[in-house]
Amino acid sequence: MHPSFLERDHQVDAVIGYAAEAGAGTGRLVLVQGEAGGGKSTLLERVEVRIPDATWHWGACDGLFTPLPLAPLRDIAASIGGPVLAASLADGSREALFAALLDAVRTDPGLTVLAFEDVQWADEATLDLLRFLGRRIQKERALLLVTFREEDSASSSTLRKALGELARQRATRRVTLAPLTLRAVTQVVAGTGLDPVEVHHLTGGNPYFLAEVVGSADGGLPASAREAVLARAEHLDLTPRHLLDVAALAGNRVDPALLAAVTDAPEAAFASLVDAGLLVTDGRALRFRHEIARLSVADAVPEPRRTTLHGRLLAALLDRGDGDDSRLAFHAGGAGDLPAVVQYSRAAATRAAALASHREAVEHLHRTLSAATRLGLEPRSRAEVLDDLSTELGLLDHWEEAEHWRAEAIGLWQGLDDPLHEGNSRRMHARALSRLARGAEARQAVDQSLAVLEPLGSTPALARSVEYLAAVQWHDGANAEAIETCDRAAALAQHLDLPDVFSDVLNTRACSMMSLDQDWVPTMRRALAVGLDAGCDEQVGRAFMNYYGGLVEAGRIDDSEEVFAAGMAFCEEREVLTAGHFLRSNRVTALEESGRWLEAVSAGRTHLEDPSVSPVRRMGALLSLARIGVRRGDADAAALLDEGLASAEGTREPQWLVPFRLLDVERQWLGGHLERAGAAASGALAAAALAPLDRRFGGSTAVWARRLGLPHPEPSAVPERWARELRGDVAGAVTGWDAVGSPYEAALVLAFSPSADNQVESLGRLDALGATAVAAVVRRQLRKAGVRSMPGAPRATTLEHPAGLTSREQDVLVLLGQGLSNDEIAASLVISSRTVAHHVSAVLAKLGVSGRRDAVAQARRRGLLPPSGMGGGRPRGR
Repeated sequence: MHPSFLERDHQVDAVIGYAAEAGAGTGRLVLVQGEAGGGKSTLLERVEVRIPDATWHWGACDGLFTPLPLAPLRDIAASIGGPVLAASLADGSREALFAALLDAVRTDPGLTVLAFEDVQWADEATLDLLRFLGRRIQKERALLLVTFREEDSASSSTLRKALGELARQRATRRVTLAPLTLRAVTQVVAGTGLDPVEVHHLTGGNPYFLAEVVGSADGGLPASAREAVLARAEHLDLTPRHLLDVAALAGNRVDPALLAAVTDAPEAAFASLVDAGLLVTDGRALRFRHEIARLSVADAVPEPRRTTLHGRLLAALLDRGDGDDSRLAFHAGGAGDLPAVVQYSRAAATRAAALASHREAVEHLHRTLSAATRLGLEPRSRAEVLDDLSTELGLLDHWEEAEHWRAEAIGLWQGLDDPLHEGNSRRMHARALSRLARGAEARQAVDQSLAVLEPLGSTPALARSVEYLAAVQWHDGANAEAIETCDRAAALAQHLDLPDVFSDVLNTRACSMMSLDQDWVPTMRRALAVGLDAGCDEQVGRAFMNYYGGLVEAGRIDDSEEVFAAGMAFCEEREVLTAGHFLRSNRVTALEESGRWLEAVSAGRTHLEDPSVSPVRRMGALLSLARIGVRRGDADAAALLDEGLASAEGTREPQWLVPFRLLDVERQWLGGHLERAGAAASGALAAAALAPLDRRFGGSTAVWARRLGLPHPEPSAVPERWARELRGDVAGAVTGWDAVGSPYEAALVLAFSPSADNQVESLGRLDALGATAVAAVVRRQLRKAGVRSMPGAPRATTLEHPAGLTSREQDVLVLLGQGLSNDEIAASLVISSRTVAHHVSAVLAKLGVSGRRDAVAQARRRGLLPPSGMGGGRPRGR
């Protein structure tokens, strides 16, 4: 029996059970996890034999240096045919391809099985397809099987994040293939003369490695499975050996026609490779038995033969008109053909960007740039590549690198005396600078863009720069001027038929109207509709993020939930990362302002730990975490606030300056530094004065000035939410804040009331929120005033867990940190393994991770686990 069949019956039966549920109409997505060579493909093949009435469609991801966009969907489309194949061959939009596949599943009267293999190599579009199917499969008669390597998922944040999202879907189940035990290895090596303990140590219980070692046992025990693969290859005749090398370099898809064109090998040579166990046929195609075998052979091909073979493969693909630019670029790189690398990598980047696989587009453009640098590409082409690369990096929220390349592109366009391209690049440079919280430089860049473009007349580049000027004016708080500039940009956009610009104009106008306390929602909805109708992903993402942010800022938390859900679904499916980051940041704010502090802290820390989030996209979450930390008295509150203050000063925008300076007021007040609090309040009032027509800033600064006994605007000059407190209407102010779901603001109004009863009431509210630092100040004030009857401070042991874990879940987390299995945890806590599994799932969900190792790593970063070698225990609330 082949090793991959051993100790797998339980997993096979589990997948068969999920297939039965799917056949009954409750679709399932099964994540099949295991190391390379662990038997994932064999598992799926065994399941296929067990459910012969199902319709199977197989797809695999490529292990090229840059993944092919939607490679598994191409395989599946060829199998399904019909509209799915037509959409694939026509290079249709992602939406059309995804919808066609789902329609094909729905129209099949029986059980449809879609197998996606090796998603550790998946491109962004394929991961988005899995998200798309994962959200919809539960109501279909379909089984979606997804295999991936455990070790590769741990090293890829993009894959790990996608798997985490899939794992949270109700239809998702997980199957893990563990290494084989010593008992299984002993069974396999019986009669070979090999020492099972030594073989188990050498192979680590990996079924593929084990098969290779046993297969080469007549030559002694090899040092590695790689040597075992090469030992098999050395026994081949010259023609099959040459064919094997070419097949290994061609990629994990074995195309007999392509290989025959390169090698002139007869059909018998292919049969020799199958007989040697190096290639297998499954009735659909030839493939390497395992990717480890292909890589072992490919790595052993010496130079310059490797370069020559890549060149022949490239020529053969071109001769037969193969239009797969990713594959052409792969072989061009292997052949050292720099002009071809530039040509095909650029084309592959364009295709990847069109499919919203922006990560892959960036990889292709990096490769283009590297080859172009070595080749000495002429300035215009280099500038075009730099502009494309900067744009794609911006969509991934990688603004520092985007700014670097955009600055070089501007210099190239200047040298070419091309003001149109120069002006457009300057506008995009301004955008990158803004995202990096370099506000003064961003304003200078947009002014330079307009100075270059305006002499050229009405051009799309001018329309976009005028629109961006309006956005800058809005950020500066000059909302009346922003609306006037929007009118100018709208006229240009409509005259030149630029729906993307028109959507942005409406968006900025709505934001300025919101700042002026006008009815902004219809205008924002129109901005969203224009973007959706025109298929402008970036503009749709921006509309969703500002629509949601505006509702949160207005205190319309309940109304915002639907917008958030729709916006996140769009940004994830279309890979509009920068807008998705903003939505998540505003989500943290919504949780904080509605009093859900534990959730806000968990979501906020996850957001800030994401290295792909740009400085400006950090600021919303940073503000909320700093506010919660200051109010709870957390140890890291000062560091969070100081980082936020520095970034706010960099932007010079009132929307950040005012709230961060006001939080500094709170910090100083809580520390008893009233003079410093007054100075900070004066700074906040000065920032609010930068946007005199923006009544939001005047309201929040006015109430703090009043609380500290400083001069402040009259109630008539600020919105009613703040005006009530300025008039001394404590009950009205509390009712108003409660009505918009802002419990902390309501509690603070009570805390600053001259009434002792109101202050006592504030304690209950503050204690419920966990605002221990603020509550301590109020208690001191009441004691000083002679009040003795007040609720006592909650004990530390009763404070909520910082990640929202129950006592039992914390116990489980501690044991996970010690590396215990579910059965070992069950024995330690004297509970059932099933109960442990439920607790583990809850821990993963609350920590926002998809695996046990990730849970332990995050718990250690957040201080939720004791230092190594120490006992467990429930962490104190923070």
